[in-house]
Amino acid sequence: MFGGGKKGQEAMDKFFGGESSSINVSELSGKLGKMLNGMEEGLSKGNITLANNPSEKPEDAINNCHNCTINLTSDGKVDSKPLAKINSPQSYVANPYLFDNTLITNYRNVATPRLGDAIRYSNDGGNTTTHGSVFLLSKQNDIQIFTKNGYSNSSPYSIMMQSQIVQTYGQPTGIQNREVTTQTSTSMQTKTVNDKTGFYK
Repeated sequence: MFGGGKKGQEAMDKFFGGESSSINVSELSGKLGKMLNGMEEGLSKGNITLANNPSEKPEDAINNCHNCTINLTSDGKVDSKPLAKINSPQSYVANPYLFDNTLITNYRNVATPRLGDAIRYSNDGGNTTTHGSVFLLSKQNDIQIFTKNGYSNSSPYSIMMQSQIVQTYGQPTGIQNREVTTQTSTSMQTKTVNDKTGFYK
């Protein structure tokens, strides 16, 4: 956000009014503070929980990208506890389609992401989701994200640059060609969702 080196430090100091330019996440409040605290907890206690459960079996998964993204952006926690059983309707690891349904129902598609927004990835033009992460900041032509790459317990919560994952998961892409039916008191209405970006608030 401020760049590196002496000029970056000067810009950061100016932004914070000459005061100390470090941020104590535990002192932040509100939804954003809760989410940043959740990230901090994921990077510490959450990664310890993952490391203490080394099974690679999907049925033993503690978390995955979709569940982590939804929980962080809605409840401010990574939710480091066993995922729902593989074949249950709540299981994001078995059915990423539910991730998209949650984005359609509880989020809105936005043109420009801000700190704490959900990012959806696809490698087939948006018809299916391959990954979810949380937007932190833009840096030159890249984006810094909070992510849990896959369901494997050996894959930790991490902060990384989006360019490190796009070869595997594709680019941020909005939900495409998804028919959604809603019921009103008098009729059923069907619309096709074609979101313009892969960013959701």
